Amino acid sequence: MIIRNRFAFRARSVLAASTLLFLTGCALSGAAQFEEVRDSIEQRTGHTAEWHRNDEARTAALERVREIIRNPLTAEAAVEIALLNNRELQAKYEKLGLARADVVQASLLPNPVFEGSYMGTINDGSDPSVELAVVGNISDLLTIPKRRSIARAQLEAT
Repeated sequence: MIIRNRFAFRARSVLAASTLLFLTGCALSGAAQFEEVRDSIEQRTGHTAEWHRNDEARTAALERVREIIRNPLTAEAAVEIALLNNRELQAKYEKLGLARADVVQASLLPNPVFEGSYMGTINDGSDPSVELAVVGNISDLLTIPKRRSIARAQLEAT
């Protein structure tokens, strides 16, 4: 019983570490995708788009908007304010990050299930036995290329 609990704890630890690595990869991938969009916006408008992913970035953007509106409003200033202060645009950047995360997730192997059991002796003289099993869904492996291509198409649409 104790060995089985230790095994379950280790399996949960491996799962938690894998999840953390996956989420880190998603965050990095979303940022890389945004950089392409940012570069495109900069080429077209001459202004840099910003993705406000935390409170500090949002606060800095609002301070920049306040600084801009202290001066007379020009067309260039209006474009910069629109890029800094547009919540809908920020929501689209978030959707872009999520779509990129979906591509990464579709490319990953499915999580296997680890099982183990220990059968000890109870005075009958038999030897203890340990059983370990790894179970996975083969159909998930076969559908990875299709799921990845669908997720990429959805990313392009986003």
